[in-house]
Amino acid sequence: DDRQLELPVRAKRIVKKNRFFYYLVLKNDKDILISKRSGNDIWRGLYELPMIESDRPVKKNLKKLVSGHIGKAVEILNYSKPYTQQLTHQTIQSVFIFIDKIDIQDNLIEGAIRVPLKKLHTFAFPKVVHLFLSENSLL
Repeated sequence: DDRQLELPVRAKRIVKKNRFFYYLVLKNDKDILISKRSGNDIWRGLYELPMIESDRPVKKNLKKLVSGHIGKAVEILNYSKPYTQQLTHQTIQSVFIFIDKIDIQDNLIEGAIRVPLKKLHTFAFPKVVHLFLSENSLL
């Protein structure tokens, strides 16, 4: 019996991955640090705030994680609610961390550039970053 050829083939299941992005809001009254995404993903070429990626949520030691990434001790002023973006094969959870009183310079974080807040609207951002910037009156 050749019915096997008539029956539907079960497609491979897509393994959904959870990713956790911690964006650093490094700004003063006039400027903010952003960086351009490289690599080979859907957001390549878009801009974002400096980011730390983790394979699991960071509940404790957030200050230590951020200080280690920047290379000097920092004070966390506040952090945002979690923002979620569902892509076909992954869920991205993003939290935006406001850093208090830091001297922002182009070389503070590798690859980050300082841009005037009034020109921030001229850069293309991933949906979740754009939403955060809009909700916080930064665009």
